[in-house]
Amino acid sequence: MSNDLKNNNSQIQENLEISILKYQRSLLTSNKQLIEKCYREVCKIYPPLLHMQEWYSQYHYLYDSHEDFESDYIKIFCNVLSNWKPRSKRKISRYNGTGEFKNYFIGALQHNYINLVKADNAGKRNPSQKCPICEKSPEYFKSPEKWHLDHDPVTKKFRGWLCESCNMSIGNLGDNIEGLTRALNYLLAARNLTVDA
Repeated sequence: MSNDLKNNNSQIQENLEISILKYQRSLLTSNKQLIEKCYREVCKIYPPLLHMQEWYSQYHYLYDSHEDFESDYIKIFCNVLSNWKPRSKRKISRYNGTGEFKNYFIGALQHNYINLVKADNAGKRNPSQKCPICEKSPEYFKSPEKWHLDHDPVTKKFRGWLCESCNMSIGNLGDNIEGLTRALNYLLAARNLTVDA
């Protein structure tokens, strides 16, 4: 990439950041005209529908109509606009990303559509089902939000329903057999036992 192109991208990103922060401040005023003006400024720099068709071609089957998809897509965009923070105001990314708005937006879209696909593939959870890891019964959990659709991070395929705690535990151990095996070996070490992956 040439230096001129890098400088131009850098300037666009800087202008976008300024516009987004202006938009976020406008939300605090509740002034609809100001909010609309600031939103339009952001959209001039980063048109929200620019890549919508690519996403629609992948996930259209989850929606009743193109209009429903577009409405959901714009809601995600607005939510990201409201919550995005410049790289200097948030913790360092574990992916060593650049902190650009477009990456944050793409991540939010992926998260949304993966969850919709999981829900579509999984159907309804059996309310009498126990968590397959901790074996706690549904009565143990105060609300249905404590249940999570678990998916394979590589294939994106639905694996089953887990309680929130077990789902987070698997994720914190790397969501793979190697991470779980290391944890198990750690616990078994005191007994001079090991399990191979």
